[in-house]
Amino acid sequence: MESITPTQPWPPQRTKNKTITTSKIKKRRQDGDYPKCSPGWHNSLTKHDESECNFLKLDKNKNLKPIQSLVLSTTETSMNQKILNSGATTSMFNNPSLFTNFTPRTQTIKLGDRSTIHAAGTGTIKLGLHHFFLELKNFLLIKYLDYNLISLGAIMKPKFKIITKEKETFNLLDHNNELILHGTYNTGNFELTINQHKALAIKITDQIRKTLHQLTGDPSLEYLKKMFPSHNFDNLICNTCSLAKITKNLFKGHFPIPKQKLQFLHGELSGPIKTPSNSGYKYFLRVMDSYRRYSGVVFLRAKSDVEFQLQKLIIQIEFKVIQESQNLYQIMVLNLKTKN
Repeated sequence: MESITPTQPWPPQRTKNKTITTSKIKKRRQDGDYPKCSPGWHNSLTKHDESECNFLKLDKNKNLKPIQSLVLSTTETSMNQKILNSGATTSMFNNPSLFTNFTPRTQTIKLGDRSTIHAAGTGTIKLGLHHFFLELKNFLLIKYLDYNLISLGAIMKPKFKIITKEKETFNLLDHNNELILHGTYNTGNFELTINQHKALAIKITDQIRKTLHQLTGDPSLEYLKKMFPSHNFDNLICNTCSLAKITKNLFKGHFPIPKQKLQFLHGELSGPIKTPSNSGYKYFLRVMDSYRRYSGVVFLRAKSDVEFQLQKLIIQIEFKVIQESQNLYQIMVLNLKTKN
């Protein structure tokens, strides 16, 4: 097995007398284990110089978590969200609303200038990219952070590539050469454009609610809410339903005084009765002569029998008047008035 001595340009360990095989190096690179610096030690395989390495300024304190070089910071505008690449391995956000799930946990983070900040917890972020949503896990929430920071390693995967274009723009492509991210680097860092996805709200007016109520057959509010759970029908007023629920509509006018028998005949239908009779009658029809106050009552099994029974009752009333007055010219019913 071929080995590499510590004189090779990439020492995987800070212990000088320790070697590592070439196959292990290739495997680490294939798995995305790129060369990194650590506190107090500079890796010469990284793209920054030793004079620019902030890790040489860090203490070897394991209780503090260092923020390394590839960091993405974001600024929000009314049009889009921009992410600036400044080089780090830890991702941090200052906006709690971007977290799809969150676990409170206090952490102390030490920055490159030896200052410390405190994280409120960790969670998952979902970003809207060019043609899909990217879900990023283990993000820190730091409410007083000036910028939202995203690790480049959280986005990069094997066979991903960055292609620079004219006007200081670049594209991040996946293994199928499909666009993942787009942005600019005119500020010296990768500035990524994140699309803002907006949800449109529909305002349901009274007329639309009435139309939905009518098209579904004027159901009760209980069933209407089950059919359209996202709409509010609490203040819906349907004139048809209100009129149908009226059990008694008072007569506000007055009738003229009758001057002869059967000049005004009043009819009233009542029912249905909850407990029908032994013969199955549920309705009763009452007819009264306003002049003589003569009344007649007929029992009905169904509403459809009203017309036939009313005609039969009028004939009986007219025959009764004929027997009493013997005047054939005053036996016809002139006016019939009913309430319902």
